[in-house]
Amino acid sequence: MAFLEGLTWGSQESLGETRAGMPLYSGTAHGLSEWKFKVRNRCRVPAAHQDPEQKAVKLSTLVTQVIEGLTDDALKVAMDMSEAEISHPVAIDTLIAKMDEHVAQFKKVEARELYKLGSKTSGPLCRQHGEPMRSYTTRRARWYRRLRLVDSEITVSETIVTEQLLDCAMLSEDQKLSVRTVTADSNEFEVVANSM
Repeated sequence: MAFLEGLTWGSQESLGETRAGMPLYSGTAHGLSEWKFKVRNRCRVPAAHQDPEQKAVKLSTLVTQVIEGLTDDALKVAMDMSEAEISHPVAIDTLIAKMDEHVAQFKKVEARELYKLGSKTSGPLCRQHGEPMRSYTTRRARWYRRLRLVDSEITVSETIVTEQLLDCAMLSEDQKLSVRTVTADSNEFEVVANSM
């Protein structure tokens, strides 16, 4: 259940990195956005060079470093690229497009699994014993953002997301009633999360 990384209490959200500072990426749907952001950010340095020769050297070094950060399915996608594609000036853009294509087939399944886990009233996405409420509400907000990043076609009404926030918070019925009273029975996630 790699798609839970960063969503469980006490876990780290970011991708690991190579010694060169490149993000490690295995080809999962949930890690794609962060990986693309970090790789595109690193592309700015070679793009800033005016000298075409220096630019080409920096780009080839960058492509090598990006590929060194790939594992599992992501590495296989890169290995399927031809030598001409890897050595081309737009190799990073080509690699990103191929990763998008590869991940598209898993997005719906991963999003469904992520939604199922988030809607259960017990489990890793619920408030854990000893967990501060702010940590819990932040994780729930992150869960919904990740769900939308993995599959933007999934829509869950704010009312349902807010109800799930309350149901998974391990609150008594009296405490839930207090929250509803304080928020004037609001269905807005932020309003309810802030009052908790």
